[in-house]
Amino acid sequence: MENLKSVNVFPHVHSFDVDTNLTGVQLPSEARFLEIGSEDKTLYFVQNGGTDGGAPPTHKAFIPAGNLLPVRLGIGMQRAKTIYVAAKTGTGRAVVILSE
Repeated sequence: MENLKSVNVFPHVHSFDVDTNLTGVQLPSEARFLEIGSEDKTLYFVQNGGTDGGAPPTHKAFIPAGNLLPVRLGIGMQRAKTIYVAAKTGTGRAVVILSE
């Protein structure tokens, strides 16, 4: 689990190791947008049905290597507190960019 809840300066870039199991990324309440991707690995992005350390569920988005997926976060009760990321194959490095 990557805990970014205390981040309070934006934009904020955070990179971390991923494998084929989901890694949870806890989001700061001030973040409104994020971008996620990997320079050299295809990633899975999960919101609904994800658990830290679990397998990617059926409902997932893929992010081709060398790309960033922009995500606008919800507000209020609809806002995600945690997102989940996994590599499609093997291991790699993912990056999350948080902004207001």
